[in-house]
Amino acid sequence: MGETLLEVNELTAGYDQADVIHHVSMQVNQGEITCLLGANGAGKTTLIRTLLGLNAPRAGTVRFGAEDITQTPTHHIARKGITCVPEGRRVFFKNVRNGKFKVRSLLRNK
Repeated sequence: MGETLLEVNELTAGYDQADVIHHVSMQVNQGEITCLLGANGAGKTTLIRTLLGLNAPRAGTVRFGAEDITQTPTHHIARKGITCVPEGRRVFFKNVRNGKFKVRSLLRNK
């Protein structure tokens, strides 16, 4: 196992007055491939949105490397390299002239 890249401790988050995820803890180490699986409504999207800073956590911490990013704004988290590629959102488009795929840049100015 490599060094810990992402560490989530006792994370609780949700929407309005309803908690969706309760006391979630996980660790992702360098060199690992991690998959988040669960039924519809299990909290997968809420967890990802909270890790990205799109949802404010109600409790717990998120660390990226040695840095606590729990209250870090989303645009700063993205600049650190933590992103999400949503399914079916046309993130890639085909260049008809030469048949290559290009990535649309969401962050034009770093």
